[in-house]
Amino acid sequence: MTFSVTPMFGGDLNDVAVKLAREASERIATAEDANERAALYASTWKQAAELGWCGVLIPEEQGGTGGSMGDLAALVEGVARYAR
Repeated sequence: MTFSVTPMFGGDLNDVAVKLAREASERIATAEDANERAALYASTWKQAAELGWCGVLIPEEQGGTGGSMGDLAALVEGVARYAR
């Protein structure tokens, strides 16, 4: 029996979150030591910050992305698929 998951909050944000998390997970899994893993984690956080994910619920007038709870849920749901 095949099991597939349909995201509750699909769309572009979810797709990008899944892609970023999948790629990061693959790179981290093949890291040779703790220092390399730490650098990969830092790089992934930097990518997330550059995409505005760290400020998704902060209004644009205050320097955030101005997103909604649905946007945050889409990001979390996408990244959680590859959480370790």
